[in-house]
Amino acid sequence: MTDKAIQLFKNKYQCCGCNACEMVCGKKAITMIEDEYGFRFPQIDTEKCVGCGSCQKVCCINNDVELCKPGTVYAASYKNKDISAKSASGGIFAALAKQVLTEGGIVFGSAYTKQFDVEVISIEKIEDLPRLQGSKYVQSSMNSSFLKIKSELQAGRTVLFCGVPCQVEALKRFLGRSYENLLLVDIVCHGVPSNRMLKDYLAFLADKKQMEVQSIQFRTKTKGQNVYGEIAYRQVSHTGEIAYRQEPLISYKSSYYKLFLNCQTFRDSCYHCKFAGTKRPGDISLCDYWGIEDEHPDFVKEVEKEGLAGISAIMVNTNAGLAFFERLKQEFLLRESTVEQVAKHNPQLQVPSVETAERKQVLDCYRQSGYQGVDDFYFKKYRMKILASDIGQVLPNSWKKKILQVIRGKK
Repeated sequence: MTDKAIQLFKNKYQCCGCNACEMVCGKKAITMIEDEYGFRFPQIDTEKCVGCGSCQKVCCINNDVELCKPGTVYAASYKNKDISAKSASGGIFAALAKQVLTEGGIVFGSAYTKQFDVEVISIEKIEDLPRLQGSKYVQSSMNSSFLKIKSELQAGRTVLFCGVPCQVEALKRFLGRSYENLLLVDIVCHGVPSNRMLKDYLAFLADKKQMEVQSIQFRTKTKGQNVYGEIAYRQVSHTGEIAYRQEPLISYKSSYYKLFLNCQTFRDSCYHCKFAGTKRPGDISLCDYWGIEDEHPDFVKEVEKEGLAGISAIMVNTNAGLAFFERLKQEFLLRESTVEQVAKHNPQLQVPSVETAERKQVLDCYRQSGYQGVDDFYFKKYRMKILASDIGQVLPNSWKKKILQVIRGKK
């Protein structure tokens, strides 16, 4: 016990929930506790704390960080059609992971549990790779993964860790030094809702449909590389018969999906993110190459001609990242680009997401009325935009403007 209390942060925006402080504490004095919105924050047991300050030193938010500007940038699509089809964009992470696994290494990334908790897990077999693929659109729990990563590295094993930038930087600070057998991949991120909100959303859907949610995919290739997903349901009747149903997850018709895209459900730190820029913490950074049609239209045609699914931007930031990428460069269809071209169409490579007035309203609804309150808020607040989107799906462009003017009361 220490007479001087350790203070990890003064305001919620000063904590990204990375778990590094919990894992670095040798006295096990820190526990991650959910607030009223489901966001996890560290809580110190003063009876166990000895005041060593390790938790403060490992924090990636309240300490200075060294970031790297990409030296090499590509538009890319993985040539393995079977694997890339399961990815949100160009399948680049899957290719990197497959290479590490083929060489006997171990890969860490985010996966759903059967209860739809999203946690960082490790895989050692290529057949387990689909668990780590696809966009999750929620904050993943690190649990004790940093400890396992350190153990694997010290044993000499090649490790690939893929996470959002704050998780990548947190791991670097936790390890305290560089490892030649570690490859860090950061995913360009614009914010994370709490895992509890996602689970409450799925429970809300299950109750509404009177069916059990089996799986959710926020990004599929059903309609190309777009914000379009699928959700699968399962129902067991009183006679034991099992019925399955698969439905599209259309962003504007899903309160959770659209509020995520509108940046209205993130934890406080996301709106102050120091990693929202072109300088990155990972050896390699990955994101969708939005605006590829404007920057490299001929490459889009080349990808389509080859029958490939999706295009990513690869930003290679370090010598270690470049050395690894060069080893499997032939696995991709590539086009040289620049970080400026990628950032032009990706706000998260420019500035943090903007916290709007609606974010407080959404969280207040969630705190007071659970997910039902969030859903009610969304469909009441945005009913006209939802109707306009519905119209836009079925009418020719020549009709859309006239009808929208009538709806909005214009002459």
